[in-house]
Amino acid sequence: MSGYTSDTIVRHGVLEARVPFLNKPFTRAAFLRKVREVLDS
Repeated sequence: MSGYTSDTIVRHGVLEARVPFLNKPFTRAAFLRKVREVLDS
């Protein structure tokens, strides 16, 4: 989770592209979708 975009994080080598990522701010629905995605993978 970060305030930066996923593109910025990956481009600067802070996070690998395959790591689940959630941009801030996010809605409750987006958070729950991401949790479900991670649990299902």
